[in-house]
Amino acid sequence: LPVLNRFARGCLQLSPPQFKTANRVLQIMEDCFEKGLIRKPFDEITCTTFLDAYAEVGDLQGINKMVNIFRSLHEKHTGSKWLFVEAYNSVLKCYQSNIAVAGDQTISNAYYEQACELYEEILRSRNLRSQADTVTFNTMLAMACSVGRLEDIPQYLKMMEKRRVNRSLVTFNILIKGTVESHAKFSTLIGIVTDMDNEGYNFDEYTYQELLSACIQHRKGAYAERLFKRLKHTLEENSRQGTFAPHPTAYVSLMRAYLSDPEFGPRAVIEVYFEMRQKNIALGTTGYIAVADAYAQRGDVQTVRTLLSELQAQLPSPTPHVQLVLLSLRMKACISANRFQSALQILEDEVSHPDTTVFNMMVSAALRTDNTSSILRTLRALEDKGFPTSEASGPLVAAVMRRLGRTINRLDDRLQKALLRAARRRAVEESGDESGAWE
Repeated sequence: LPVLNRFARGCLQLSPPQFKTANRVLQIMEDCFEKGLIRKPFDEITCTTFLDAYAEVGDLQGINKMVNIFRSLHEKHTGSKWLFVEAYNSVLKCYQSNIAVAGDQTISNAYYEQACELYEEILRSRNLRSQADTVTFNTMLAMACSVGRLEDIPQYLKMMEKRRVNRSLVTFNILIKGTVESHAKFSTLIGIVTDMDNEGYNFDEYTYQELLSACIQHRKGAYAERLFKRLKHTLEENSRQGTFAPHPTAYVSLMRAYLSDPEFGPRAVIEVYFEMRQKNIALGTTGYIAVADAYAQRGDVQTVRTLLSELQAQLPSPTPHVQLVLLSLRMKACISANRFQSALQILEDEVSHPDTTVFNMMVSAALRTDNTSSILRTLRALEDKGFPTSEASGPLVAAVMRRLGRTINRLDDRLQKALLRAARRRAVEESGDESGAWE
């Protein structure tokens, strides 16, 4: 049986997987069992090997067909239709894979409902080998987060507790990810972290990354700083040399958290940047953008140009989105340096397809100049570049309209006064009376 299992696994690990050949191996297993050459027609390894292969390619029809085949074989030779829980977990993972690539909420919800039906079936099983385990609950929690069914999470956690299934680090990471993606209160996240500490779980890189993302979302620079120090301490304890640095992504997330929190801002970001340079840690695209953003907020046009030139040297062909971000940072630097006309020149000469961020930044800056000509020139440039007005920020559009309305009122008032002066001169000329009785 181990030899046949290894052969089946080899067939299923090929690219593409050779399902027909593997199924023939399964048939050989049954024949060998019938002839008394092996003690059972398949084992747990056989089952998970096949089902995991179907789950990996997201073939729901194929995996359900295989479940029925294994159930039939199992019932035929043992009298029980219940398979190992690992088999059902593979099917749940297949639903999870399909949800991840569905791209449509209705389809995702349908997959989730089917997964819930299988989950309920697992809970009804009295077979000891079919009892839901940590993987079962973690997969259901992950799917609930993916489809936005966060209200289902408490029932899964309650059932884990009822069945005395231990929560794992993966469980907590899933809960943290779901909390971040649902934009829940930061206090909810702190509660999950407290539970992790109470149950003795150490954070891994994934935990830190999700928590730092939450700090960016909630503008919690101070908490991000504490997390980063804790990460450093953990890595140093686990490293024999004691100098193991966090992953560059953690540094970048910390910088972004600082940028989101007014209490820290550019100064703190630049300090982290200097530390990364000192330790020869690569910034990466997101890191360069974060540092350039910090200098742009300071109005340091030259440093922003230098940073973006370094980045462009590493990205000879940046995507249109990245290219727009780089141009936006240059415009932001010019605006912060009170050089609005330079920013407007970049918009007119270099930006091809402005987005809502560019619109908001440029129009807000134009309004602050209190110069009608600059406002109109900005709006004209955005219109010429094809910016969809339907995506414009409502409050900003209202502010522009108020500003132009005041300008028109002033022009109207000046026009009335000019006409009145002209009429007065004409009346004096015609009547020769300068006493004002003609008025």
